[in-house]
Amino acid sequence: MVKFKEVILSLGANLGNRTETLKNALHLIESNCGEIIVVSSLYESEPIGFEAEELFYNCCVKIRTDLSPIRLLACINNIESTLGRIRFSGKGYMSRFIDIDIISYNRLVLNSQQLTIPHKAYKERKFVLLPLQEIANDFEDPHLKTPIKSLIENCKDQSEIKKIGRNIFK
Repeated sequence: MVKFKEVILSLGANLGNRTETLKNALHLIESNCGEIIVVSSLYESEPIGFEAEELFYNCCVKIRTDLSPIRLLACINNIESTLGRIRFSGKGYMSRFIDIDIISYNRLVLNSQQLTIPHKAYKERKFVLLPLQEIANDFEDPHLKTPIKSLIENCKDQSEIKKIGRNIFK
């Protein structure tokens, strides 16, 4: 019997048709990675750590998958490549067509060379925390056992985050 895991992913895009790219990413996630349970509203955010002409569109999605964390990462990396993401090692943050991060994988804590779960910077980013709270109000950081509400209250990110639309996944 296959044991499914509940996973939360964060998606962001600031190049091209951001809404369409996020919709395409969600469809590819459902086709290749796992069943979509719920998708947050769409949020608009400023780039963090670099300057860019376009703001980011962000959302979070909860999926049910039978993929291992490493296989899920490979699936996500393939989707990012399909949608035009090019990775440059050592370049820091930059504009991108799509970025998909694993925020949570069934409350697992994993630190390997390939993958860190939960994502190491998610607690520092309101553009992740606000959509995350929308789809998982009972979320707790698996390291600290801190509820999402406290993570948001203690987040030092002062950037402007604006909810701009409802769930774009249809």
